[in-house]
Amino acid sequence: MEEDYILARKAARKVASKICSLDNDYFEFFTVAIYVILRIYDDDYKDFIIGLVEECDIYFDYGSVEEIMKKNGLYENFDFDTDPSSAIAVSIPDTFLHFDETCFDFDHSNKPTIVCSKDCENLTVILNTFIHEFQHLLTSYFKPVEIKYEDDEQIASLRSGLSITRYVYDGEDIKDYHYFRIINEAITVVRTTEAMKEILSLKEFCPDDDVLSFVDELDRYYIEHDFAYEEIIPIFRTLWKNEQFKQLVERNIVSGDIQEIVDEFNEDLGVGEFQRMAQLLDDISYTSQFNKKMELRRLKDELRKIIKAYNTKNNVLQKRTRQN
Repeated sequence: MEEDYILARKAARKVASKICSLDNDYFEFFTVAIYVILRIYDDDYKDFIIGLVEECDIYFDYGSVEEIMKKNGLYENFDFDTDPSSAIAVSIPDTFLHFDETCFDFDHSNKPTIVCSKDCENLTVILNTFIHEFQHLLTSYFKPVEIKYEDDEQIASLRSGLSITRYVYDGEDIKDYHYFRIINEAITVVRTTEAMKEILSLKEFCPDDDVLSFVDELDRYYIEHDFAYEEIIPIFRTLWKNEQFKQLVERNIVSGDIQEIVDEFNEDLGVGEFQRMAQLLDDISYTSQFNKKMELRRLKDELRKIIKAYNTKNNVLQKRTRQN
């Protein structure tokens, strides 16, 4: 076990040295970020993660994300889910979808990119957000685009983790549809918290005084707690604690085999139940922006019922497996 920690730390330092020099003020920041990401993913992904970090363009600067992007020519073609003037960091995949008058096409020639602002006063929050955004790149690298034809329609799908944006062109107009966005964010939040908690292991296994000094500067509360999607994460965690579900996601999300996750979940609970759960998460996230307490309570109760049914069924199956 100790050897695993030491190997991850050595690998993290080596990769961090390719991002910035050892005497850079943020060398320890990148060392810790890479270390904890390596710790939470299966060893099979180690070489891929290291390769992705080395391939990635990282813009780490003062100013808003919007200002950093404009300064580096990244702003014009980027489609924001959130307000770039208030974001701490954003990730930009290496694949862009284009529409050329009559058909979809995609450009796979860009480099995966993270833009991160140093303006936030809490260094732990910056670290958390950087890890969160890197995971979006990590879980979007394979099978990012699918273009197909059905009847008289062209359909282009962009994938980011579980989240899918689908564009449909019927010969006249383009319509867009969004699937699994908030459940993808929920998974990324809980995995980021798992990664942050790995920081604490450095206190035991890291002999590097510079890294330990950096760790001592971090805010332990933000290491150990989720601090995004507060209306959703406490309920979603009751599902993530189910090893059956967690392993199902971990087996398929990096490879992009999203249908495997959907189908296996639905095999347990019935056709469409995964989609219904994902839609409830979307609805809760949207409704929480308004003062609609009764509606929010109803949606949360429906979500709890689905998660409880899944957990109950899988707990029974696991007990039977152990008995046999």
